[in-house]
Amino acid sequence: MRGAIFLDRDNTLIKDKGYTHKLVDLEFLPGTFEGLKKLQKEFLLIVITNQEGIPMGYFKPEDYEQFKNHMHYELRKNGVHITSEYHCPHLLQGNVPEYSIECNCKKPKTGMFEQAQKDFDIDFSKSWMIGDKISDINAGKNIGAKTVGIPSKESTVEELKKGGADFVFNNLSEAADFILGNRRFNGSVEVYPKVWGEEHWITNNEKYCGKKMLINEGFYCSYHMHKVKEETFYVLQGELEVIHEGKYYVVKEGETFHVKPREYHSFRALQNTVFFEFSTQHFDEDNYRLTKSSSGDHEHWKNEIQSVISNITQNETKIKDISELKIIAENLRHQNKRIVTTNGTFDVLHAAHINLLKKAKSQGDVLIVLLNSDSSVKKNKGQDRPIIPERERAEMLASLDSVDHVIIFDEDRPLKMLEELKPHIHVKGGSWDLERIEEERNLLETWSGKLKTFDLEEGYSTTNIIEKILKTHK
Repeated sequence: MRGAIFLDRDNTLIKDKGYTHKLVDLEFLPGTFEGLKKLQKEFLLIVITNQEGIPMGYFKPEDYEQFKNHMHYELRKNGVHITSEYHCPHLLQGNVPEYSIECNCKKPKTGMFEQAQKDFDIDFSKSWMIGDKISDINAGKNIGAKTVGIPSKESTVEELKKGGADFVFNNLSEAADFILGNRRFNGSVEVYPKVWGEEHWITNNEKYCGKKMLINEGFYCSYHMHKVKEETFYVLQGELEVIHEGKYYVVKEGETFHVKPREYHSFRALQNTVFFEFSTQHFDEDNYRLTKSSSGDHEHWKNEIQSVISNITQNETKIKDISELKIIAENLRHQNKRIVTTNGTFDVLHAAHINLLKKAKSQGDVLIVLLNSDSSVKKNKGQDRPIIPERERAEMLASLDSVDHVIIFDEDRPLKMLEELKPHIHVKGGSWDLERIEEERNLLETWSGKLKTFDLEEGYSTTNIIEKILKTHK
């Protein structure tokens, strides 16, 4: 009997674009080809996927089959042979009666695995289940296989570990290296260049990570924390100044400092420094950065960190510049938070605006309002607008519970802002030019973002309000 690698499909092999079934939506995740080519040398490759789009009526079984065949063809072109694929087309609360039933195949149940075992004489005790959801992990546990979690928008590193995953890796290539034993120390060292110097990776396995770090004088790393990883640093040569949980101190040659999960920290080299980092297992998805790595003197480093801390902790600073918002957006994506944007003038704020912003916020976790500046409003609406200056409009928006951040932009359209922030969803309200929003939709799709439109409620219009005021107070 052979071991198998059981693989979830969406967010494990390919990017999940929402009930993915169209051929044009096939997009393999980084590391998929490399990982599968390594694993197929020793294991059967079996895809196990729940396809709820079938019972919901979003697509038909033949659409799934066509997509499956296309995906397998692309894998074969890249040197990967999938042994077989099994899918569950059932959902008890579905919309298609023949598929809206209780079954024994929907993960975390084991029906699909048991069928694969019969078809290919598989030994579950020699097998692995790899997926991005807790249901994948539980399915693997239910058959007695080892389990690997792949972080995604469905589950973070922390959630996968709490959910019982034996191991967590960023992608299939990393998981394959570990499963095949290639990441254990074998005398070779992987070297990665950094802004501040070099990282020499000695090992990164299920229990610990070991790195040798070379940081150049005057350079510093980002101010960051890890939700899962716990670290101890030992200075072998040189001298570091450290900020850790808001306190500054110096660590000299032969000394150590320790950082627990969720503790923000950064270090700066007072001279060329070599140190070791010993930590629990490292995942790129477990980095939560508030600043970027760079170089500068103590005051520059300190002021950069303090500026970010104060802007994040003070409620009155919902109004951000683009450099701050890009850092915030990057960290939100690391936390698998859904970013929503909307744009507009919001001159003479009225009830329809408020309701639109509430609807926009309901589409995700964080709402960023892209506010047209006074100069861009004049370009779009004429020299008599806006009535309310940009700063006052921004402050009114920032006072709303539904709004998390506001940024003022000078362009007449939000394309540049969208490209910088890369939201998951961009909301449009009111009347819109179809050609204009199509360009925004196409831009969003380059990073799998979506455009959502809402009609403004009838009877509300800034122009009508202005005309009524002028008529009433002649």
